[in-house]
Amino acid sequence: MAEVIFKVENKVAHIILNRPEKINTLTHEMIVAIDLKMQEWQDDEDIICVVMYGAGNRGFSAGGDMKIYYENKAEAHQLARRFFPTEYELDYKIINYPKPIIAFLDGIVMGGGVGLSYGADYKLVTPTTKWAMPEVSIGFFPDVGGTYFLNQIPKEIALYITFLAKFLKADDVLYLGYGTHKINQEDFQNILIELSQIEGKDAKTEIASILDKYKQNPLPSYLEEHKELIKKYFKVNSVEEIIIKLQEGAEKEDPWARATLEEMRKKSLLSQYVIFEQLKRGENLSLEECFALEEKLSLNFMDNPDFYEGLRSVLVDKNEPNWHYQEVEDISEELVEKFFL
Repeated sequence: MAEVIFKVENKVAHIILNRPEKINTLTHEMIVAIDLKMQEWQDDEDIICVVMYGAGNRGFSAGGDMKIYYENKAEAHQLARRFFPTEYELDYKIINYPKPIIAFLDGIVMGGGVGLSYGADYKLVTPTTKWAMPEVSIGFFPDVGGTYFLNQIPKEIALYITFLAKFLKADDVLYLGYGTHKINQEDFQNILIELSQIEGKDAKTEIASILDKYKQNPLPSYLEEHKELIKKYFKVNSVEEIIIKLQEGAEKEDPWARATLEEMRKKSLLSQYVIFEQLKRGENLSLEECFALEEKLSLNFMDNPDFYEGLRSVLVDKNEPNWHYQEVEDISEELVEKFFL
């Protein structure tokens, strides 16, 4: 069975990620196939829009197939040099695609799945959506354009969701602007049927009208409700400041600070330092420059022992990580700088 299914039904092009047993994790071959097919559809006047969704009932995509780097450590650089630039190029093309793209973000949407869907004109979230940039859990960094799109939201929220690898529900995704419409899962098939019935020349207006018909009002967002707390602890000038503030809050019996500090300590401290610097450097970069920076970072992370420890912990043994860099004192400016050279 093909890992990506392509089909065209009545002027609507479909991209179906088809690795349901792996929550549709993305391989190099899948990315190349999607890129080629989208180039073909771009020039096809009969196609009015592209719809992306995942096979199975677990999610849109759990991101890139990262386990391959743990299983092939000796070839990690070679694999990264082949995979990441190709992935980033596709993500960039999707952002700039001339035809409307609709992404159905049901269930798990992580990492590379976020990157693949970020550029879609319409991002449909559902009550089961679990959206995350969780790379800090595997000793990596939020790539696939994260340098750019995480700088489009308040910095303290970007740090909070990446430092803790937070899984966001639909209403948080809408609040941040990473989703456009909240719908019920069962309405997606009706949307596909109505899209296939579009006959007029003003397809974009009709697409918007169809999606708006199924749009639900969002519920209160956790991030919005806790934005002042997040600002209090994460609107700072360094990783050390975040840790100190959370420690002070925990000592003053602030349960949110205590829980946040405990969760943050489970993640890769070195990744948190690199992410802080990544977002700082990305503040004034263009989209192209952000992807160029991420290419450099992705290759340099292949030399990071905590990357392999994170992969082992999350994807192989599924237990607690034993990070190489565990204390603030272990991390120097020179160590962080090496990732950007």
